[in-house]
Amino acid sequence: MTEFTYEELRKIYRNELNSSKLTPLESEFFENLHKLIQQQKKGYQKALTEGHLVYGHDLSNTKKLVEEIVSLREKKILSKVLLANKIESTDDAFLTREEKQVLSKMIELIETYRNTFQACFAETSEKTDLSEVSSNYSENSAEPFNKVFIRIIKDVPSFVGADMAEYGPFQTGVTLELPDKTASLLIHRKFAETAVPV
Repeated sequence: MTEFTYEELRKIYRNELNSSKLTPLESEFFENLHKLIQQQKKGYQKALTEGHLVYGHDLSNTKKLVEEIVSLREKKILSKVLLANKIESTDDAFLTREEKQVLSKMIELIETYRNTFQACFAETSEKTDLSEVSSNYSENSAEPFNKVFIRIIKDVPSFVGADMAEYGPFQTGVTLELPDKTASLLIHRKFAETAVPV
């Protein structure tokens, strides 16, 4: 296996900077990076004893470059996390072992956070612990509200319902089934009236 170099690190940085996708990295990337930094540290310490202070820039430049690469990859990994929670699928291509672990933990944390948020809309008593509700919410989230039929009597633009789902737009005369709280909102605002199933 060839030795990992500073030039390779620069190439990775350029690729990360110029692409919205993650740059493919070897699974041992962080191990190789560690070796490179240790070598530079030894070179720096040797340069100090010999009075060549200029070599200290190598280590400083590597540190800055690594910080930039990590920052760019973090943003891309975060995008993967948010996407994974929306489409319920995880793409861990081009991630190192360490990054795959981070991705998995972040997805889990985001899912817990979203469940806690959704739990605010669950039918619970005021004293219920939301963290307890959120852990069970996904099991009951398929039918969080009863549904009723309504008829649209005035054009309705797109809106977000009580269950945080997006509805509409709806045209006048349409009969449809909606969660009761969302339907009640439209009826209360004179956009709809109760109806029987078609």
